[in-house]
Amino acid sequence: MRSEKSETLNLRLSTQFKQLLRQAEAEHRSQTNLLEKLVHDRCEASGLVSIASTMEPSTVPPARSEA
Repeated sequence: MRSEKSETLNLRLSTQFKQLLRQAEAEHRSQTNLLEKLVHDRCEASGLVSIASTMEPSTVPPARSEA
């Protein structure tokens, strides 16, 4: 089941950042999903408030193992 998204965030990005964000397609992700995952992973790694408990498992894909 997908979680319903009801919040909106507007960002101004550099051209270079936007090009990097487009790489989400290479991972078969939407740009929104990639940003969510990056923020989530960074919060977890930094010991910031865990948002994982407030998100449904389907919204945060499991981390890929780097082999």
